[in-house]
Amino acid sequence: AAVELPAIEVPAGVEFALEQGGVYLELDGVSFDLVEGEHFEITVFIEPFGALEVDVEIEAADATQHSHAGHAH
Repeated sequence: AAVELPAIEVPAGVEFALEQGGVYLELDGVSFDLVEGEHFEITVFIEPFGALEVDVEIEAADATQHSHAGHAH
């Protein structure tokens, strides 16, 4: 189900990360088991640009840092 969030202004040309300690998305009511190390995708709609596919990596509940395997900031 789609959930509309408050707007977050990101100036053009500025890198923006959704991460712990900053702005993040919390998913409640997930209807499948979350297994550490597995991935799934969500779709985030960004106005006025459209849809962005986001790969979500499942980490330990007490994780304080994440692996950079497979991606770079």
